Amino acid sequence: MFRQYLCRGYVPFSLAMLVLALFWFSLISILPRRVALAIIFYNLFTEFFTTESWLLFRWHLGMTGLTFYAIIFAGAVIVLAFPKQIDDVA
Repeated sequence: MFRQYLCRGYVPFSLAMLVLALFWFSLISILPRRVALAIIFYNLFTEFFTTESWLLFRWHLGMTGLTFYAIIFAGAVIVLAFPKQIDDVA
């Protein structure tokens, strides 16, 4: 769906992605916690596989590029999903 916006340039694509992000954010804000968490992980994994396809087929980085991307992506998810509490410093 977003390929048609990307073909028209970065401005229409960025606007479409911004509208989509606002939609997901507003939906997640009103849903129960477990359903919202499921939707968040659904979007994370969807974006992961979309970017993975670009790294593999568009930029021809192979499995090495995918491995580095997976490590960086997993690290970012862990840091953002489980922030260190100040009380945990003992």
